[in-house]
Formats: sequence, structure tokens, C-alpha cells
Amino acid sequence: MRRSLLGAELLIVAVLLSAPLPAASQATEPCALLVGYGGQGFLPFVDGGALNFAVGERLHVLTPAGGATVQLIDPRGRVERHELAGGIQTRLKEFGRGDGGVWRLVSGDRCEMTLTVSERGSVIYGEVVVEKDFRGAIVLSIRGPPYIGFSVEEPRDDRNVLWTRPGGELLLELGRPIRSVVVYLLYPDRVTISGKVGETPFTYTIDPLVGVYRYERPVRGTQVPVRLPELGSVGPGGTFPLRYGTYTLRVMGTAPDGQQFSMTFAVEVAPFAFRAPRLSTYLVTDVDKLREGIRLVFLNYETGTVESIALKVPMYEVVVLDERTGQPIEDYSLSVEGMIGVRDGAATVLLPRSFDLREVQVGEDVLKVKPSLIIEGVNLTGVVREVILRRGEPTVLSVPMSEVQLRVRLAGHQDAIRAKVSLNGSTPLELEGAARIRLPAYLYNATAETPWGRVGGLFDASREREVELVVYAPTDLTLALAFAAAAQLAVLAAISLRAYRAGSRHRVKSESG
Repeated sequence: MRRSLLGAELLIVAVLLSAPLPAASQATEPCALLVGYGGQGFLPFVDGGALNFAVGERLHVLTPAGGATVQLIDPRGRVERHELAGGIQTRLKEFGRGDGGVWRLVSGDRCEMTLTVSERGSVIYGEVVVEKDFRGAIVLSIRGPPYIGFSVEEPRDDRNVLWTRPGGELLLELGRPIRSVVVYLLYPDRVTISGKVGETPFTYTIDPLVGVYRYERPVRGTQVPVRLPELGSVGPGGTFPLRYGTYTLRVMGTAPDGQQFSMTFAVEVAPFAFRAPRLSTYLVTDVDKLREGIRLVFLNYETGTVESIALKVPMYEVVVLDERTGQPIEDYSLSVEGMIGVRDGAATVLLPRSFDLREVQVGEDVLKVKPSLIIEGVNLTGVVREVILRRGEPTVLSVPMSEVQLRVRLAGHQDAIRAKVSLNGSTPLELEGAARIRLPAYLYNATAETPWGRVGGLFDASREREVELVVYAPTDLTLALAFAAAAQLAVLAAISLRAYRAGSRHRVKSESG
């Protein structure tokens, strides 16, 4: 793995130096710069790219050849100018308390990278995403820092999970004699930098290596020690600094008989004097638990404490009532753009699809929305006006309802027939005869599909209590007349065809005579 990393670094230098260089009297190509955290490994300076730093970490730069001028611009716009000597690693900045924010590193007059500096585990930020799973349960997901999440109560398998503080030493039990071994300390996720080198789009992805520990001679026993770097520092042969969180220890070894083996450990790095609770980024819950309140676990790395904070998900409740009886309407669906709806009895609870994690203490108490409403299969969105939603207080929508006797029959018959009836273009209702249906008291355009044809009509559910659609199907006499007319047409067609053929033969004989 180290060979691949070294090869990647040499490739970066080759790519950066392949651009045309200016005259000898001028500085080197402005983008030909390497950026690092103070370790042996470096990352390419990619125009338009971005890197993350934390308070306590150091920004180092290196020009492969020739000198260069760089500017470091803080979040307030203040500029630090640095003149760099070629081939010498230079520490530009050690970020301290109060340096959090977005910095800009500018090389020359046109190449720029963004450096986002975060406080060390003492800031609450991120986003909560609210979804429904296939069962209709509510799923909360946190997109934010790794030190904020939901507590996981299930037991876990800790056999290959280690715990330590920064700078601590771990003894890895490999369970076999060891002739040689290499241990890589890595972030769990790869790091990608995207931007441009010159005018060429460039993407660089690397295994975020914190340190490499090599044991080239036979090791006594079956354990190897690994001492982690201090917080914000880079380990031997590494590129990235140690931070709080979970890391991967990848072991590649050789036994005395020459057989190769590999193992993987997880190590949790935290400032606590005890093992911190496991955190999950998602939680499956329901409306009742949301009302009771959800607790988040906050691993405060700055104070070394584990805190519990309340997550109050913004909830807005809507109840649809029959205006005439005051009773709840059960058969309805209500939706609002940007929100998910969850039925809770006769009420619909509306939740935002996402909200800022900092809204655990604040949030909008009043919203004005334009809902989509379907009652008894009838879409009423066009007649529903804007409504006011108040957090913690039900919003009532009153809709006048009516019961209508609906039947479809054939002309000349009194019995109702089977039909599919659509009201205002809604999903067709299956009628096996006459049916009494409950509808919002509005004007309807009804269309019925039957085996004998299609029929439509208008009715006002606020006034009419019985609605009848009549299909005018052909009678037996009509069918007989139509059959007789078709037969007559067939006879006339046969006579015309015979006369045409006879005339053709007569013309042929006349021409030949």
C-alpha cells in the first residue's frame, strides 16, 4: 500500500511539473504546489479543490521546484503573504481557537484552494433528514459530524474494536508468531480532491493514511505495539493528522513459515476516560416517540464529556372534519410540498423533510402552506386555499360532505348495471349496482364506463341526493334494422360488382372486333 501511495505522490509531482514553465527569471508555475498537514505525505494543490482542517492542526506547503508566492486569506478577508523557497517544506499556519471558518490558499494570482477549519468537536452543526420506510415508519438520519448521533443500545462485538486516547499505545494481538508485519492507520473513508490543474479537470483520490508502522525483524510473541500520534499530528509515513473518531488498523504480516496473513481492527480515538457510547446516524421511530422527545448524544471532545441534548422535530398536525356534522373524515390523504405526512388516527402529522440540526432549540412555530387534499378519491386541491400550520396545535380543515345515491342503468330498463364511475377524473369507482357514496359537497363531472357504452353527466352533490346515469344502448329493433341495412348494402355491392365486370367484357369484345 505504501508503494502505491508513494507512486501517487510522484505522479502528482509529474503532473504538476508537466505544465509549461515560465522564463527562468520568473517564479515557478503558480499551481505547482503541494499541500500537507506536516507529515511525510503531501496532497496536490488543485485549483478549485477543498481540504478540511481542525483547530490545532498545521498547514504545510512545498514547491517541488523553484520559488513561489502564496497568500493565506482568513474568513475575515485578512491576507498573509508568504515567499516559498523551492524544495523546502514550509509551515504556513497552525490553526488555533477562533480560527474556525473558511480560509483560502492562493498560489500566484489565479490558483486557489478552499480550507475549511472546524472547531474541535465542540460545535453542533449538520442536517436532520426525515423519511418514511416501506412500512410507513419514520426514519431520522443525521448528516453532520461523527460526534453527534443517536445512542445505540444493542450489544456490540468488541473483539476487534480497540479504544484509546490520542498518543496512546495499542497492543495488537495477532494470534500467531510474526516474522515481519506492517500496520497501516487509516481514516475509514477515502479522501477525494477535485478541481483543475491548468485547464484540465483533475480528481485525486487517496487512502487517508495517518501512519505506517513497520516491523521488519521477527517479533517476540504474538503482539505488536502501535503508538498513535498526538491529536492534530501525523504519524510516521503518514499524510493526514489524527482526529477524534473511529479508525481502521490494517495489518499485513508474514509468519515464520513465509505464509502471509492480513487482519483488520477498528480503533476509537476519544478524549474520555471511559469508552464512549456507540452512535448511529439514523433512528427508526414513530409519532408518539417524537411527541415525547428524541435525545441525541453529543460527544464533546473539547470538554471530554458525553452530553445528552433534546431533538425537537418540528411537527404540525392537521385534522379534516365534515363541516356539517363536525365528525372527522377518515378516507382522505393530505400532502404538502417539502414535508412528509404520517397518519395518526384521523389526523395527519406533517414533518419537514429536512431541517438544520441547530434547530434542536429553535424552529418555525407558524407555517403558511398550500396542501394537496384528496377526499373519498376526489381531488380537492384546486378548491383548498392556503392554511396556517401552528407547531404543537392542530389545524382543522372543514369540508362540507354529502351522501349521494349513485346508479347507472340502461335506457328502457330500471335495474342498475355494473359500471366504473369516475368523478372529476379521479380513480374510477367500481359499482355493482346502485351505491350510496359520501362526497364533498361540490360540482362533479361523472363519467361511467359500461359493457354497453359510455355515458357522462354533471351533478351538484350539495343539492342532489340521487344521481342516475342512463346508457342508451341499441334495442333489438335497432339491431335488426341495422342488420337489414347491412344486408341490403352487401346485395347492392354484389350487383354493382357483377355489372362492372359485364361491362368490362363487352368493351374488350368491341375493341377486338
